[in-house]
Amino acid sequence: VLLPPITTIDTDKFAKIIVDSVPNRGRTTLVSTGSIINKMAAIFGTHIFVWSLVEADNEDPKQFETNTVFDSYSLISGRYEGSFYVPPFRNLKPSGFAFGKKTIIGLYENYLVAYETEDFFLKR
Repeated sequence: VLLPPITTIDTDKFAKIIVDSVPNRGRTTLVSTGSIINKMAAIFGTHIFVWSLVEADNEDPKQFETNTVFDSYSLISGRYEGSFYVPPFRNLKPSGFAFGKKTIIGLYENYLVAYETEDFFLKR
């Protein structure tokens, strides 16, 4: 099956790196390697979920800082379907996720936490 190209809604199109020279050594080095835009992606059914690390222009800064944000895209059409938040667990930030039909599973240090969801894109 040939999948359509998927373009994320992230506004960063190019890596933001800084290069500088070391004159006395005749070398060039990376001063900054830029920022990481997405932490991970997971596929479930006909959807790909991208863990976004960049706050959207229309996003509430407090919600973004507190929660983990996922953007959902269709693997059939390649279109953006929506974004959703996954809350912290015991004030811990997650290190990984898996997705099921109505479940999001998060890994928080020594805890495996299952969230039940009714979001439309997980039901399909």
